[in-house]
Order: sequence, then structure tokens, then C-alpha cells
Amino acid sequence: GWTVLPLCNDAILNPAHFTLEAPECRQLRRQLRKARNAGVTTKRITLPDWQAMSRINTAWVQTHGPEHGLTMGRFDRAYLSHQTLYGAYR
Repeated sequence: GWTVLPLCNDAILNPAHFTLEAPECRQLRRQLRKARNAGVTTKRITLPDWQAMSRINTAWVQTHGPEHGLTMGRFDRAYLSHQTLYGAYR
């Protein structure tokens, strides 16, 4: 009685050939334009403010519901402390 169901399709990008001009990137271009027009900028986080990041995560969960894991991940300081981090700011 078991059935196999797909969970997700992983995005595989070749940085040497990727371009935002591709037709399938239309929605991404629209969201990036909206973010830019709203004054959102991004930068690499070299010294993480873990307390602030935890507060942001808590506020997100209170607004959007529990973290689901899988492709969206979960806020995990131990894991994130070994990753390259970027923040979005407005």
C-alpha cells in the first residue's frame, strides 16, 4: 500500500551559463525589481548578530507558522556558523 511521491525538484545552476535574462526567470526578475524599488539591499554577513537573527526568526515563525525544514531549512546557529551568510536589509 505504499506509494512513492516526489518531494521536490532541486534547482541546479551552472554559474558560467546562468543568466537572469532567460524567459523562465521572468518571475525572479519581477521579484528582484520589486525588492530593489522597495530599497532592499543585500550584503555578506561576516560577523553574525546571532541574537538579532534569532529575533527575526522568532518573528517570522509567529507570522508565518512553524519552520518546515526540507528545502526551506530551519534556523540553526550551529549549522549556520559554518556557512557563508548573506542578509537582506531595508
